[in-house]
Amino acid sequence: MAERTLELLPRELQQVRLKSSLSPPWDAVDLLLASIRITATAGTAAGIDPGRPQVPAFGRRLYRLSAGFSGGAGRAVQSRPPIRLKLRELGARPRRSVVSSNYEAAYDDWLGTLMRTPVAAVTLDYDGTVVSTEGRYQLPADNVRRELNRLLDGSAVIGFASGRGDSLYQDLRRWVPKRRWPQVHLGLYNGAVLVRLDEELSERDGRENPFSDAEKRLASLPMFGELSVFDRHYQLQITPKDPSAVSISGLAGIVTAVLRRPPPLPLEVVMSAHSLDVLPAASTKVTLLERVVEVAGGEALAIGDQGQLGGNDFALLAAQELTLSVDRCSPDPTRCWRLVVPLSGPNALCRYLAALEPASNGLRFRWRAS
Repeated sequence: MAERTLELLPRELQQVRLKSSLSPPWDAVDLLLASIRITATAGTAAGIDPGRPQVPAFGRRLYRLSAGFSGGAGRAVQSRPPIRLKLRELGARPRRSVVSSNYEAAYDDWLGTLMRTPVAAVTLDYDGTVVSTEGRYQLPADNVRRELNRLLDGSAVIGFASGRGDSLYQDLRRWVPKRRWPQVHLGLYNGAVLVRLDEELSERDGRENPFSDAEKRLASLPMFGELSVFDRHYQLQITPKDPSAVSISGLAGIVTAVLRRPPPLPLEVVMSAHSLDVLPAASTKVTLLERVVEVAGGEALAIGDQGQLGGNDFALLAAQELTLSVDRCSPDPTRCWRLVVPLSGPNALCRYLAALEPASNGLRFRWRAS
């Protein structure tokens, strides 16, 4: 139950783990009192009443979390973690039902397809997937680089899709062996700019700024002063100055509503774990996926961390069946499954990449659930 609760908490939230020196059952009482005290202290520091909180989306999912599935005669029946995560994204209670049974069958069908299908390429989201959200300005961990270089040495094509621009291009050139640069394709600014790692970055085009109207609308918001807004030519990046003051999902709702005021602007809002990106409707990470498939001449496995509706990997992980998430997944039972719990981010990615083994016709995903 504790691990299932942690699954629902956004990774950017600070976690405090309490321990008791007492023996059961008094340790439970001791920890309950300690949690009440620390909640009161945190509420006072934040200037809110814990008895009347503003409940974010993940809080509502926590409220619906049950201790187990009723299997009759008081017996608890646990569903497999990937199915639990899908049912939570669907908003369904995790109990044995027709819906749960359908997802169980769909999961087995999907995993069978994934393991049978040879792939020639991998397309990856970067921040939150290849690197952790908090470590996004650092190079990937050694184990991640080792797995990616193993695939490149086996002639695989790899695509990296990101909301970042020049910085990702420079970072990749720091650790990808130069002889492998022709195999690496980038979709910068969420797919607005496609470039191969051995190519030089071109100058930004001189097109008219597509975000001027959006910036004017955002400036009319009473909370505009609490936001950091960066015009990156191909997208707007919006970040709350105080992440504890407003959730990313809540901010996405506000910004989307502003952009859809008549006349609606032809822009899309997508979420990462730490910010919002406002993009032209034509910009999508799917363009990189299509490029990688074309270059590789075979199927590509796509992996990201924000596969939920509104997430900046939603379109990528909804584009085909062969997709995995290292964090949030969509409720679609035919794609975008998360296989490892409680691992997430780069640690989950390593498990996925290690499962890609050489075969006579490419790579095969050989999954062995732990």
